[in-house]
Amino acid sequence: MAAQRGKLLAMLQWIVANLEHRADLKAGLRELGERHQRYGARPEHYLVVVEVMLAAMAEVAGPAWNEPLAADWRTTLERVAAVMLGRP
Repeated sequence: MAAQRGKLLAMLQWIVANLEHRADLKAGLRELGERHQRYGARPEHYLVVVEVMLAAMAEVAGPAWNEPLAADWRTTLERVAAVMLGRP
């Protein structure tokens, strides 16, 4: 799990660092989605992951977590999931 945690954190950092580079971001996320599909991930898993990640972020952030921040992260994670699933 420690390795997975590190990979997830690295991917989130990569996403934030590449927000201005849409083509690279989309290509990388589609590639990631293809790998996850080969691992057995199904479309319905993505929404569960979004919810779990939001809950974890809220727990770690504590009082700094607020509704606008939660909404922004929800939008971001849902968009990431959509691109990983090959949706526009």
